[in-house]
Amino acid sequence: MEYGFHLRKNGYRESSIDRSVRILRRLSRNCNLEDTEAVKTYLSTLDWSLGTKEIASNVLDNFYKLQSIPFSKPRYRRVDKLPFLPNEGEIDLLIGGCSKRVASFLQFLKETGARAGEAWGVKWTDLDLEQRTVRITPEKNSNPRQLRLSPRLVEILGTLPKDGPKVWRDGTLNHFGRLFQKSRKRIATKLGNPRIQAIHFHTLRHWKGSTEYHKTKDLVHVSRLLGHKNIGNTLKYVQLQVSDDDSFICKAAKSLSDVAGLVESGFDYVCKLEDGTQIFRKRK
Repeated sequence: MEYGFHLRKNGYRESSIDRSVRILRRLSRNCNLEDTEAVKTYLSTLDWSLGTKEIASNVLDNFYKLQSIPFSKPRYRRVDKLPFLPNEGEIDLLIGGCSKRVASFLQFLKETGARAGEAWGVKWTDLDLEQRTVRITPEKNSNPRQLRLSPRLVEILGTLPKDGPKVWRDGTLNHFGRLFQKSRKRIATKLGNPRIQAIHFHTLRHWKGSTEYHKTKDLVHVSRLLGHKNIGNTLKYVQLQVSDDDSFICKAAKSLSDVAGLVESGFDYVCKLEDGTQIFRKRK
């Protein structure tokens, strides 16, 4: 529609354009967009969250300004709340039940904490499978970054067809998201676990950020990992508890080679005993 072309011409991101157009189409199916009061009344009756209604209100305000139609924007304010965090087992069950293409995308989000739009834009030239790294081109005025990938993910990515410049092929993220939603619903129903139905693409970013902070207690590290320019955006991960399981595997290192082996296996340094033995631990 014409409004979409206007947004594209003015440099809006494709995800923002798609969301704005979908909102207007939804509203136009049930009321006359030229009747601003009818639109506001209908919007108030929708079973949308306050955050979604706030977005819709901003979309309408922008749309009516373009059309030179007077509009008194309704006041919706989202309520800040902590994001839902699944446990790792639930994430892995979801990934394991999806097709290879969707599963590889989910695994990428889980390991990197990238936004869905950032991951969707990854090209084969951004990947170095030999060095196990990926370059992330940022969204939302974030910082670019280079991240490490696990051997397992590298192996999975290596099996994907390389029939285009992008890892997950062309098409829209919105359509890809609908494929994911169908798989998610099927898996949640099959397992009888409604929590799986609450996992979205962005949930995996929250999970990664929270896991890294819980593991390192290093806010700057988490901020760099997620590409935040403002460390204030990272503070919410301090409040999130990834798991109630605080049990650890403990190992002792008496030589440099012992230390190197434990660090490479993901163990964290705890303390040094009087005899020089170093204690390491890793969460179970």
